[in-house]
Formats: sequence, C-alpha cells, structure tokens
Amino acid sequence: MASRAKRQNVGDQRSLPELRIILLGRDWLEKSQTGNTILDRKLFDTRRDVEMCVRRQSLVNGRQVTVVNTPDRCIQYSVQDPLLVHRNIEASMSMCQPGPHVFLMVIPLNPRKGREWTVEGPLKLLNHTVWRHIMVVFTRCEKLRGMSLEDHIARHGFLQEMVGKCGHRYHALNTKANTWCDDVTQVPELLRKIDKMVAGDPGYVVMNERFSMAIEVKRTAEDERASLRRMKVQRQRETLRSLLRGKSHQLSEAEQRIIIVGPRWVGKSSSGNSILGKENFEAGHTTSHSVKRQGDIAVRQVTVVDTPGWHGRYCTEDTPEEVRLQITQGASLCAPEPHAVLVVVRSDETFTETDRSRAEEQLNLIGWSVWSQAIVLFTWGDKLGDTTIEHHIERWPALLWLVEKCGDRYHVFDNTSTAGGPQVKELLEKIEETVVGNDGGHWLKMYWELGESNKKLTKSSEEIGRRLEKVEKENNKLKSMIEEKERKVEKIHKRYEENDGMLKEMEQRSTMREKETEERHMEYEREKEALKQMCVENDRVLDQMEKKHKTESKELRDKIENLEKRTFEKEEELNATIADLQKELQENKHMNEMKERQVSKLERKVTEIKHQNNVSEEDMINHLKIKEDRMQLHREESTAPADMVDTSYLKTQHRHLRKTQMLSQKEDERQRDTAGREQSVGDEQGVAPWLKVGAAVLGAVVGAMACSVRAPLRAATGTTIGAAAGSLLGSLLIRGEEAREKKMESDSPD
Repeated sequence: MASRAKRQNVGDQRSLPELRIILLGRDWLEKSQTGNTILDRKLFDTRRDVEMCVRRQSLVNGRQVTVVNTPDRCIQYSVQDPLLVHRNIEASMSMCQPGPHVFLMVIPLNPRKGREWTVEGPLKLLNHTVWRHIMVVFTRCEKLRGMSLEDHIARHGFLQEMVGKCGHRYHALNTKANTWCDDVTQVPELLRKIDKMVAGDPGYVVMNERFSMAIEVKRTAEDERASLRRMKVQRQRETLRSLLRGKSHQLSEAEQRIIIVGPRWVGKSSSGNSILGKENFEAGHTTSHSVKRQGDIAVRQVTVVDTPGWHGRYCTEDTPEEVRLQITQGASLCAPEPHAVLVVVRSDETFTETDRSRAEEQLNLIGWSVWSQAIVLFTWGDKLGDTTIEHHIERWPALLWLVEKCGDRYHVFDNTSTAGGPQVKELLEKIEETVVGNDGGHWLKMYWELGESNKKLTKSSEEIGRRLEKVEKENNKLKSMIEEKERKVEKIHKRYEENDGMLKEMEQRSTMREKETEERHMEYEREKEALKQMCVENDRVLDQMEKKHKTESKELRDKIENLEKRTFEKEEELNATIADLQKELQENKHMNEMKERQVSKLERKVTEIKHQNNVSEEDMINHLKIKEDRMQLHREESTAPADMVDTSYLKTQHRHLRKTQMLSQKEDERQRDTAGREQSVGDEQGVAPWLKVGAAVLGAVVGAMACSVRAPLRAATGTTIGAAAGSLLGSLLIRGEEAREKKMESDSPD
C-alpha cells in the first residue's frame, strides 16, 4: 500500500512546508470538530453527517494544512465486501495528493456510553503500513472526571494495544464547542508531534501496485484456508454420521437439551423461537433471567433455555454478578447436563479480542465440559450474501480461536426464514453428532476413520501444495517486479537526497542572508534611532521657532493695527485737508474771477494807452503773447485740483514765467535805451520817477494777485511776474505821457 515518497534526515524536526491529514473514526461530529480545531476555523459542517469524504485546508502557523474528513463507515467492516475499507482509505488518500503524512484516529472518551469501543473491530482491518502513520487523538477528556488519560488507557486492553501498535503516539485535544479556540497551545503541540513522527519515519503514504498485489495474495491464502476448513468439517461430520448408523432411532427418540448463551443483542431469543417453531421467547427485549421452553420437533422433544446476555465490547462495565448467576442457573435447567451449548455470534459484525475474552470468561462459568458441547451459532446469515461463513471465520483471528475451541462446530441461522425448516433440522443433526463425538465408546472407530480422512486430506494437501507452488512462482515474478520497482524508488530516493543537499545549501544561503538582513536591520535601527534623536532636536528647535514666531506675529499684528489706526487717522486728516483746499479753491476761483475782471479793465486801459502812444506792432504782439500766456496759466491754475498739481506741471509753469520775465527784461532794456536817447530832455526827468513808482506799485499789485492764484507757487515767482508786468505798464504809461507832452508842445506857440 505504501512507499516512502519523501525523506528527511533522521533527527531533523523542521516543520514541513505542507501538512496533509486524514481523520478516521466512527463519529462525524467529533471528527468535524477536530478538523475545525486544527484549522483554527469552522470549515467542517457539524450539523449533519455526510456519506463522502470532505476536504478543507487553511494556513496554520504559516504553513498550508489540508484535512480530509472521512464518513462514519469509512473503516466499517463489510462481510460481503472485505476490500471496502481498502477502497475507502484509497478514496480519502486521493483527496490529499500525493499522499497523507498522518492518519488521526479520533476517539471520544465517554465512560458512560462506551462509544470508544466501537473502533476496536474496524481497526483490525488496517494493515501495518497504515499503523506506522497513525496517531490517536482522544477528545472529550473532560469526561474522565479527574482520571488521567494514561490511567484510562491502562484500564482498557484494546486501547493499550491500539496505542502500542501506533508507536505510543497519542494526543488529548479539547474540541468542545465555543472553547476550541481558547487553548492556543494544543494544536501547535499536536503539529509538533506530527513533525516529530514524520522526521522519525519520514514520508507520506501512497497507493501502489505492491499493496494491491499483497491484498491479492492475502485473499488467495484466505480462500485456500477457507476451502481446507470446509473440507475438514465435512469429513468430520461424515465420520460422526457413520457412527450414528444403527443408533439413529434410539437418538431420535431421546430428549435434546439446548442452552443458548451469548452477548447482548445478538439474537438469542429469536434463535430459540426459530428452533422451537413458535414465539416462546420475547424477542427484541432484554432477557433479565434464564427461561426454559420445550417443544416437539420431528417426534423429538427439544428443551431450549434462553439466558441473559453478558456485556459485550459495546459496554464499558463488566457483566453484573446477577447476570453471571443467571447464566450458571440456566445450565442447571438442562439437568443432568445440556447436549449442546449454542454460543450465538452475529455473522455480519467483527469479532475482536474483547469479544473472545468475554466469551471465554462466561463459558468457563458453566463447567469444564462446556467446550466439548459448544457449537458456534451465527445469526443474521442473510447478511453474508455470497460470502461463505468460512471466509468470515478466517478473517478474524479471535473468531477462528473460538471456532477451533468449539471443535470446529458451527452453524448459520437466517433470521429472516420461517421457524423450523432445513436450517433447524441441520442444527439438530449437528447436535446429535456432538453427542456421538462426546461418547467415549466410539473413539477407536472415529480415530480410524479420521486416519482415512487424513489420507484424503494429505492428497488434498499435496494438490494444494502444487497450487501453492504455482502461486509461489507467480509471487516470485511479482517479487522481481517489485524489486525492480523498489530499485526505481531507491533512485528516486537518491534524487530526493540530492535535492535535500541542495535544500540544505539553500538553507545555509538563506541563513547567511538572514544574518545580513539582521545586520542591515540593526543598522537601520541605529539610523532610525539617530533620526529619531534628530527629529526630537528638530522638534525642540521648531517649538522654539514657533514660540518666537508667535511672539513676532503678535508684535507684527500690534504694529499693523497701530499702522492701520494711524493710516485711518491720516486719511481722515487728509480728507479734511482736501475739503479745506477745495473750499479755498472755490474762494480763490471767485477772487480770480474778480481779479480777471480787473485785469480786463487794465488791459482795456493798456489798449487805450497803446492807441494813444502808438505802440509798435511787434511790442503789441509780444504783449499779447505775454497776456495769453498769463491767462492760460491762470486758467490752468484755477481749473486744476489741488491734489493733481505735480512737479512737471510746476516746472512747465515756471518755464512760462521765466520766458515772461525774459521778455520783460528785454522790454526794460529797450525802455532804458529809449530813456538814454531822451536823456537830454532834462525837464522830463522829474516825471519818470512817479511813473516808475506807479508802475512798481502796479507790478506789486499784479504780483500779489499772482501769489493768491496758486498757493504752491513761490512768492519770488509771483513777485517777478508782478514786477515785470508793472515795468511794462510803467513803460507804456511813460511813453504815453511823453507823446502827450510832445503833442502839447507842438500845439503851443513858440
């Protein structure tokens, strides 16, 4: 069945990168809770049973864990199909390819119900290869009520045997609902044990041709043994029937006393009813005391005693003393002694060592001769199907021991058949043969006939030997094929070992890389610590700067508020100043208009003087230009707002005033020249001063008017303009006066 498909060095307990587990047992709920506990999450449905394998997987402690849960009857014995367990195991293994690392046998502990006893029989069906990969998991350990798990195992022989067969590998797991995730150590401990088991016996289990051939060889040997047993029993019966010839009439008229014994719930009462041909015993109910019933069968009186059943492997308690006493008293109801003791066994169930030991214990209570009178009665014979009872006997060593202990006397009852009939007749004949076999007067003849039978058996054995030799040759061929397969497997193992070497080298590299990574990590931690200190220092500096910034910001806000307040005050003052200037400008406009009217009057006077004094055309033009410039200056000064006068405007006006002043100076020079020419006129010198004074006064008046026109103009500029205008006006007046005097002289007589 199995080959070691994956190897590791012995003692290397490193965790497997992937773990594959198959759960076995008779309780779907317990197996599902165990799977949920291992996977650390509720992946298996615990509400209902299923009739197929269920596969679930999850990450557990950083590695992939696959769990396959098997149906309740995965390892259930089938008398009609002995390979059923093999196929079920193969089906479960196909769901975790390439094969499972471990089989977990889940056994719930419950001393009151004894459910753990139900696994004893099916476990006999597993071969030694599976046992090498089995670990027992005990659940519901809280039911032990203070008893240690080791003491509980020691109390039950089959548990000791089971734990011993799997190398004393077992684990206690708490799978109780709502508490399975509380204990965080039980699953890692279980996985550690599995890793240790795989490290000590590495490999996963796979199906191969070797196991199939072993199964076929086992079935062939089983068929041969069953055939030999059937032939042996037939010859034995023929010998005993020959002893009955001549005494059959005497025995047929004698009374037959039968006592039926066996464990509970195997069909003892039903078998008694089948023998007597009517319902004399209460079938389907537990028999509490021995009951005797009689009936006539084929002109023969038959007495049947039904006894209470002892406790079988399904009960944890020992058989009560009262039941033992009732079984012993049942034998006394067949006084002087029973002709036959029918030991009832079900033909469709397993027969374990526990069943054998309890049957031996109870039969020994009846008496020392019980084994010579015992006949094994198999009930539920309809469940056998095409399987013979001999094959069933050969499959279970404990049952084989019981049959041989009873002198190879056994019989099969079909409980579905009507009462009486051929099966009862054949049973009564076997009882007669048992009585004859126990009669000491016929031993010599029986031995002689047995010798003859042995000769026939020898011939048959030789024939069987030849067949076995032929089978052995075939087995040799199979062995050669197996050896070839094993050599191939060894090559594969060598490759795996080489791969292990490469893996070790890779692990060393990985270790070095881990060290480098660790050093880098330490360097990173140091840099991180230094940066952390720098950050702390920077935070401290930033805090100081923030405090300073807050202080400066506060001071700046105060200054801004003061500046805004001062600006507001300045704006109010400026607005007040502008309003005063605008008011003053309106007043100045009014005064200018009055002064312009005065100037117009003066100009008219000047024009009149011009006409009177015959001013030259050029002087007139210059005078008009000066007048035009003066009027333009006056209009610009009067129309321009106070806040719109700028430096360029003042400069332009200043240039105009300079030009006017230069023209005035030229006019003065010309007047001085004229005054020089007329210097000879001595008597006229007295008139000029008052004219000049009048001109100066007139210039002062004009200068004052110019100063009042625009405040920003300098006083000197206004004075100069006034002086120039006064000089020009004075010159014109002097010229006009001179002309008038000359006219008067010309008009006067000499």
